[in-house]
Amino acid sequence: MNIIRKTILLTGTAAALLACATSCSEWLTAVSTSQISDQKLFQTRLGYEEALSGVYIAMAQPECYGSDYTWWVNDAVVYPYTAMPNASYRAFQSRLYTSNEAVPVLESMWRSGYFVIANANKILRALEENGKDVLGEVEYSLIKGELLAIRAYVHFDLSRMYDKYRADLATSEILAVPYQKDYDKEPCPQLSYAETFKLIQQDINDALDLLSAVDPIVVGYSDAFNTGPNVGGYWEGRRKHLNYYAVKALQARVYQWLSDYKNAAKSAQEVIDAVFDKGVVHWIDPDEQLKIYDNDQRDWTFSCEHLFSLEVTDLYAAVQPYFFPGGGTQGSGYSIPAEVIENSFFLRSPFSEYQGGIEDIRGTAMCLSYNGTGYNVNKLYGSSTQALPYRNIMPMLRISEMYYILAENELFNGTLSQAAAYLDVVRHARGITDDYATSLPYVLADEEYASQELIMEYFREFIGEGQCLFIMKRVASDAYLSKKMFINFPMTIPLSQDAYQFPYPTQETAFGRVQDI
Repeated sequence: MNIIRKTILLTGTAAALLACATSCSEWLTAVSTSQISDQKLFQTRLGYEEALSGVYIAMAQPECYGSDYTWWVNDAVVYPYTAMPNASYRAFQSRLYTSNEAVPVLESMWRSGYFVIANANKILRALEENGKDVLGEVEYSLIKGELLAIRAYVHFDLSRMYDKYRADLATSEILAVPYQKDYDKEPCPQLSYAETFKLIQQDINDALDLLSAVDPIVVGYSDAFNTGPNVGGYWEGRRKHLNYYAVKALQARVYQWLSDYKNAAKSAQEVIDAVFDKGVVHWIDPDEQLKIYDNDQRDWTFSCEHLFSLEVTDLYAAVQPYFFPGGGTQGSGYSIPAEVIENSFFLRSPFSEYQGGIEDIRGTAMCLSYNGTGYNVNKLYGSSTQALPYRNIMPMLRISEMYYILAENELFNGTLSQAAAYLDVVRHARGITDDYATSLPYVLADEEYASQELIMEYFREFIGEGQCLFIMKRVASDAYLSKKMFINFPMTIPLSQDAYQFPYPTQETAFGRVQDI
């Protein structure tokens, strides 16, 4: 996605940028009045491709997944980082969501999510008007499938951040965030959680139906495809888009959120069965990574395992003041206290012979650097000379998460040995040589330890990505998980749903949106 793509889309939606100071309903009105360049934009294949790229660019903005939805706000809420001289950051560390420092950030996050949705809906409307005539069936299905998946992905995360969580949400009548399916000035109604998630699942199912027969990540790159829709190479690099397998992984994530562990595991297994055989992903080689001494040549985010990632312009410049104020992979920025790393996240020695906490490349072996009092996180390291394949990447869906979903299904069914086996797959890919059975046998025999290991794996794997906010929100409200917490879990991380639910923007509540708390 280059600057040209960004300019073309944003020129066509100039009025939409004014949304950044308005509520959901207000900015939808503003967006709907913008017709600049639309007639030209959606009259060519290139125009549609540029517009789709613009939606991904919007997702990667700082107010969205480029910062606030990932390493900044969502991670600040959960991880016990050292305090920073930044009032907004401290507000989120203390979970003071109604403070003067937090409110503008949370409202900006809300607006940015619906801005992405509005742009997706704008293109979807154009597709229905002339998409098949301009694009043909194949590219029409690709673009529509991705846009439906984007709409589901962002609505889902807005709900996970701003809505209540209960294990029975699949049938709950409590209200959820508005699900905006149309591109017009009319505000959409606020529906029940059950109705809202039916819409999310419908968009996912429709996206899968559209992508299954045309996505080159599934069916390959035929000569007809390469000389037609892909003549300019736009459809290369499918893992930078919400491709078929990424959407299937999103489906697994949604089922898990709804406590439908059986279907979550089914979708996760479908992803695993396909992506390795097709060469879509492969596990990173921890031994090879440790032989690399040039930080610019290390694959810090394990990009070869991403099912979907975003390209975030100047990501390192954004994270540098927080993680690397001293430059390089060490500095005096926010870090995680040594006792948390060594006694909880990367346990050094519950038995004297266990060394997993040292071997793990997510920990002190590679991705964490000791600074004298705590550990700096190097996952989002970058530089102007960093290898291009590893630069400016924000992971959005990983293959490792599919194994965690399988493990949770086994944990729910009481088959602890199989749950541990799924976790071992990821642990081996991170450099840990022993199985739980040989080094930590109590995990296989005690549901409390097994539950904690699952949660700890999320914290080890997804630091800097915003995902642990959601696992903790579920754990805080899910009886079968919360009753087992926590033997070695840091007490600085509260087991309370209120700690992980953001308030709706004041413009939304004034407009009549009701937040169930």
